[in-house]
Amino acid sequence: MAEPADTAVGVLMLVVAAGCTWLGWTSLRRPRKAPVSVQGPGGLVRAWGLGYLVLGVSLTAQEVGRTAGEEPAWPLILIRWIAGPLVLFPLVAGAVRRWRERRAGRVANEGRRV
Repeated sequence: MAEPADTAVGVLMLVVAAGCTWLGWTSLRRPRKAPVSVQGPGGLVRAWGLGYLVLGVSLTAQEVGRTAGEEPAWPLILIRWIAGPLVLFPLVAGAVRRWRERRAGRVANEGRRV
């Protein structure tokens, strides 16, 4: 029988996995309504959503397998390594894009003397 702490962590991981899957799916379906941290072109938002969707599915599969007493298979680990850059790179690209827009706006405002 599993320890109560292991069961609680398992349930928490399933909730997190369901949240990742939901967030990824909604970002893929409606890129204009994505979270503010990843606002940008549709391709950027869709890559981020795909990363979260893949991450949520792999976390769910791993946690179900762990609950059944199995070790994570290498394809799940590989999928998580693929999902990581799909989540992180769009966040970085969105932050750089917002920084450039703010900087361009600041330079344009400094050029005007009112």
